[in-house]
Amino acid sequence: MSKMKLYKVPSCLHILLRCENIPLELSKRCLSSSSQGAEKWDIYAGLCLERRPVITPELNTLEKAMKKIFFQYENNHSLRSDHEIRKIRDLERQERIASGKTLDTDDLDSASLETAQDLEDKGVANLEQFKFASRKTAADEKNDRRSVERLLDRRLIFLCHQKIGSHYVWTLPFVKVENSSLRETIENFRQSMVDKSNADFRILGNAPSAVYTYKYGNKTAKSLGSIGGKVFLMKGYLLSGNFEKSTLCDEQIDDFLWLTLDESGKVLKSRLWKALQSCQIIEGYSSKALTQTIAWIERGREEAKEKMSLKE
Repeated sequence: MSKMKLYKVPSCLHILLRCENIPLELSKRCLSSSSQGAEKWDIYAGLCLERRPVITPELNTLEKAMKKIFFQYENNHSLRSDHEIRKIRDLERQERIASGKTLDTDDLDSASLETAQDLEDKGVANLEQFKFASRKTAADEKNDRRSVERLLDRRLIFLCHQKIGSHYVWTLPFVKVENSSLRETIENFRQSMVDKSNADFRILGNAPSAVYTYKYGNKTAKSLGSIGGKVFLMKGYLLSGNFEKSTLCDEQIDDFLWLTLDESGKVLKSRLWKALQSCQIIEGYSSKALTQTIAWIERGREEAKEKMSLKE
């Protein structure tokens, strides 16, 4: 076997290159894997900032079905309350009075008091007079998507119009990590955002909730010496206040929005939106899951009825 001049290659390739009749495809795979291992990625710390629901969300289909089932079960198996017992005694006393039977002193004293039915009528009258606050705010009517006062029963995600390269795109805010941890980088970024506004928010934990990977263009990759960036998303909750466009926006960020998860899917890139879905953001259930769950509940109820009929 003739001698071959070896260059600086991984040690695992020395054996392959010195062997005769080496498959061409195998050598290509080895060389490509070694080149991929030398690829450089820039690390970024991203922020998934969430404004949690302020008021109780409306019940979805599954929750309504469960509420109905529990109400029926409690109505059939629970003991009578003091009010229900008092109402029954009031009816029995009225029957004795109507029949002309001799009444004792307790019946005469109780007949002069307010009955359980009178209390129910008062409660119904008070309920009819009570006016519930509207679930819609002024921000909902104006469709002000920069306000945290909109959609109080939904989760809102903070998106910004940030400069990436030479273009502005809608994205989650992120900053490059340099000589510090993800938590330290995002805390410094958080402080800079808080100093520019009256908003305050908290970062949760030291570990990211999701990661989003993207590649640079050829010119950007050559100038930066990296093939792309890996954005590690840190979760955060808004505690109070809001951002102001006049103070928050600068050369890197020129606008921002507070959107629901569904609304953000129409603005963000699909891969980033999928990463956002991994950040423990729950926005209800799919219609298929609801249908299957309700069908399972109904089957359980039918089986329970059959067992009860067999026991009888």
